[in-house]
Amino acid sequence: MYTILKFIHVLSIILWIGGLAFMLLLNRLFTRAGEPAALRVLGQQSPIIGMRVHMPSMVVALLSGIGMVEVGQLDFGALWIVWG
Repeated sequence: MYTILKFIHVLSIILWIGGLAFMLLLNRLFTRAGEPAALRVLGQQSPIIGMRVHMPSMVVALLSGIGMVEVGQLDFGALWIVWG
């Protein structure tokens, strides 16, 4: 069970951070290309993407992390858990 939770945890963090990095990359590319229409559409879609992709992956990362601590009988006071 711990391994499954760890897989879900890592996958959700990849989706969360990777999605943010991809949005930043698209923003920079559209800005440099001088495409105001594409940049405007990206700006309009960003909140939707945030609520449908980034927020759920962040919640799944948090819940799977808590699940790993519980299943693995780890201490919430461990430094790497407190930082995360």
